[in-house]
Amino acid sequence: MSTTDIQQNGSSNPQEIKWQAHPACQNFKKAVFAVAVIAIMALLIGIITGSNLWALFACVILILALQRFFFPSHFIINEKLISANYLLGTKSLQWKYIRRFTHDANGGYLSTRKIASRLDAYRGMHIYFNYNRQLIIPAIEDRIRVAIS
Repeated sequence: MSTTDIQQNGSSNPQEIKWQAHPACQNFKKAVFAVAVIAIMALLIGIITGSNLWALFACVILILALQRFFFPSHFIINEKLISANYLLGTKSLQWKYIRRFTHDANGGYLSTRKIASRLDAYRGMHIYFNYNRQLIIPAIEDRIRVAIS
């Protein structure tokens, strides 16, 4: 499945929507800038510590910190939940617990809290739409509406 493909009927559940997003591939200039910043930081750490090992360690840590940007994420929407599979883990939320959905041109945020809070980073889920915004937003809004009613 390429980064622009969306599957609705490729699974045993016709109500399931699957897609993949890879922000670094979609934003080549931003990816080049991010790699340049990481390389400069690693170089500075290498110079300051005098160790190539620390420079490599810094590079790995920075790439892993930005893993949702550099590596593809896989998303699934079905009747019960929304799930995101990232390089370093999986996150899912059941529709019945989602209280807020905000979105912009690139992605959205699903929260279990009605009001924005500092806890949002631990209680919600960020998703990327890729090029499927017109299909994904209504699907999420419909499932939240059904779960709340």
